[in-house]
Amino acid sequence: MDLAGEFHALVRRASAPPERLVVDPREARHLLLKRIFDAHCLLDVRLGDDDTPYQSAIIELVPEQGYLVMDALTPADGNALAATLPAVRVRARLSGMELRFASRIQSSGSESGLAYFMLRYPDSVDYPQRRREYRVMVPLDRGLPVRFQTANGGWVRGEIRDLSPNGFCARILSGDVAHFEADCEELAHCVIDLPGQEPLTAMVSVRHLLPSKARTAPRVGACFVDLELRGQRMLERCLADIERHRLRPS
Repeated sequence: MDLAGEFHALVRRASAPPERLVVDPREARHLLLKRIFDAHCLLDVRLGDDDTPYQSAIIELVPEQGYLVMDALTPADGNALAATLPAVRVRARLSGMELRFASRIQSSGSESGLAYFMLRYPDSVDYPQRRREYRVMVPLDRGLPVRFQTANGGWVRGEIRDLSPNGFCARILSGDVAHFEADCEELAHCVIDLPGQEPLTAMVSVRHLLPSKARTAPRVGACFVDLELRGQRMLERCLADIERHRLRPS
């Protein structure tokens, strides 16, 4: 079951009336922290009121004793700063959702010369991005080539500018986009060149076309149709790679 499905299961078990469904924050907290841990998610960590971003990961969960263990911070200067700013704000992305929690460093230590931090187990984990269609902006230097095959056998080629598990928006670079304008919401065959993986072949529904203006290229918005599990996993790996690249210190 995917993350959204697990949330739906939690909601279905809630006892409140349908218009006031509430997920038990303790149950959701355990689910989300375990998924972050199991997926080795990269954490965006802020110390105290300082907004400098540091990176880390959860390396152990000990809910029965009320703490979790966080790996050393990157850049390394954050490890010393953490001693004076024990309050932490943490963000992570998992299956297209932005997850947040706040905690406090209870103690720290080192093993084999590497720092680690024991954090109080969070009271709750917030997931403000509820919809599954969260889209990641694709940096200009990491454009994903995409090509659509039209009904007459020709190809329309473009570059994906934002991507989600459910669809994408692409800037069209060559080919006749009139087909999309005439057959909006019709199915099209597309191939996406994912970095470090084999090309992803999928059927999409073209939902809208933004025509070119002045010197801008036209853009096509599309949703995946019945994407198989293997394709979903390929997209998840690609989205995680883009997020890691975005959060990497310059």
